[in-house]
Amino acid sequence: MRSAHFVRHLALATGLFAAGWGAGRMFSPAPAPVSVPSSSPTPGGAANTNPRPPNAAEALAHFASGDRILTPRELRALLATAGPAEIPALLDIVSKLPRPLDRDRCRATLLGRWVAADPAAARAWAEARPTLDDRRSALRDVFSAWSDQAPAEVAALITSTDIPGGWETLDDVLSAWLASDPARAKAWVKNIPNPRIRNLAIQSLVSVQAAEDPAAAFDTAISLCSEQGGRFALGSAVHAMVLRDPAAATTILTRVPEGEPRELAAGQIVDALTASDPKLAAEFALTLPSGAGRSRSLTIAVTAMATDPESAFKWLKAALPAGGERSAAQLQIVKEVAERAPREALGYLDEIPPESRIAALSAILGPWTATDPAAATAYVRQLPLGAERNQAVKRLLMRRFQSDPAGALADLQRDFPDLQSDQLYSQLASSSYYLSAQETLALLPLLPSDPTRKQFLSSSLQRLAFTAPEAAAELFLALPSGLQPPQALSTVANAWAATAPAAAAAWAAKLTDESARQSASVAVLRNWSTTDPDAAVRWVSTHPDAAVRAQAPELICSEWAISDPLAAAQWATRISDPSMRQAALETVARHWSFYDASAAEKWLATTDLPPDRKAAALKGVRR
Repeated sequence: MRSAHFVRHLALATGLFAAGWGAGRMFSPAPAPVSVPSSSPTPGGAANTNPRPPNAAEALAHFASGDRILTPRELRALLATAGPAEIPALLDIVSKLPRPLDRDRCRATLLGRWVAADPAAARAWAEARPTLDDRRSALRDVFSAWSDQAPAEVAALITSTDIPGGWETLDDVLSAWLASDPARAKAWVKNIPNPRIRNLAIQSLVSVQAAEDPAAAFDTAISLCSEQGGRFALGSAVHAMVLRDPAAATTILTRVPEGEPRELAAGQIVDALTASDPKLAAEFALTLPSGAGRSRSLTIAVTAMATDPESAFKWLKAALPAGGERSAAQLQIVKEVAERAPREALGYLDEIPPESRIAALSAILGPWTATDPAAATAYVRQLPLGAERNQAVKRLLMRRFQSDPAGALADLQRDFPDLQSDQLYSQLASSSYYLSAQETLALLPLLPSDPTRKQFLSSSLQRLAFTAPEAAAELFLALPSGLQPPQALSTVANAWAATAPAAAAAWAAKLTDESARQSASVAVLRNWSTTDPDAAVRWVSTHPDAAVRAQAPELICSEWAISDPLAAAQWATRISDPSMRQAALETVARHWSFYDASAAEKWLATTDLPPDRKAAALKGVRR
């Protein structure tokens, strides 16, 4: 009796060849049966004209060359007659087939036949493939076919050794093993000694069971809930059970242990119910205890219910009391409707309680401004003055700012002269990460005063520093000196030095203002010294500012001397600049002495500090 996997591979190959050959025969008359003349002469020297059907190698060679003159049935029959000795040569021909799917499925069929006769030889051939991807694919075919005849052996092999493609066949192995000896398969999974491998195998076992018998998979997962793999596998079993019997959702949940397993199971129940009956999913969500799990489940269900918003709002009013939970669900419906039809969503604003109206309006204006900014602006302009209108203007600005910042600012100042300037520019700053340095500079003349410009630039630079520090540094250099916000300088320098310290150091040196140059240089030095102190010292030793050079030993050595004093001490002795080396040695000794004065004193005595400075340093250590 053929194995299930061999039959499956053969069926896949059949479908593929039927599709490929059908395409090849579509534009030409049906071919006559193949006649391949024999090369052997007949007695008396006459040629042998008796037709000989091609063997499997000849058939595949025809297929590889595009000579589609065999019917799919003939080709399948030839592959099915291939003996183990022929298969390696046939596999070489298969590798030359033009279509990847043809190659993969022909190879799977041939390897399935080879495994049935000689699994060790088939595995050796697969392991000899020249590339990792090819080995993985071939071994996957071998193990899938081999699992039909020896699932226990294959399971032990793929879980005890690192074989390419092995883990990818675990579902096939367990499927075959469950069909032949389910008790032994389950016992093997439970007794795998490696926790990581055991958890993966548990999830695979339950997933395979769930496809055939969700109730049995559920029982298996429940029995293994003490394992992490069992808790995660429980979800697939619950999902399958609810798809088969939605009414059993609540009953199922009562059988799941409280805590993480029940939360995971509840999420899977909602997912399964939502696919078929969102209202039933929402009703189930309301049976869950209050908390994050219930909120997530209700949001998932209500999102699906938003395809019929009127019914959804009506159900929410009947099912939930007024309050935060109902408001959040109503807001979710508006958001979903707004994504596909912003104008339609406006009609549901009256359903939203006052405390959620601003959030609902913002959710509508986002997609509306993206598709019809003129209509969205006209709607906001007719709103009464107040917080709701102000928030709507900010939403308009955020959307329009991305495509045309200067135009958006000019239009909004014209259309909404009543909007307080600090609110407008605060929103501008929060959207500034969309801008280049040139675009930010172009906005400055549109702002009403220097204090407003400084406030905008300070926020813009600090936000830009975390997303594009080089752009933030470029912008800082391009600003007039009177508009360079000093509080943003360290933020920019720190952010850039964390990713590109040499470039940040070069930038810091270009700053013309002495105070700004020193501040940026110190920030760069502090960051650079944590990753490459030698490079940091080489840079700072030639720095034009004496104040920066003087701070270098303390910045570099202080924390290092506490976390790893010996490494800091060895590094300090290698500094080539004499004055900086002596300062670094004293810094290491001072910080080292905080928790090991004796070791610090012994080390300091071996250094090349001048006698007077060594005595002063030793005196400091003894104190």
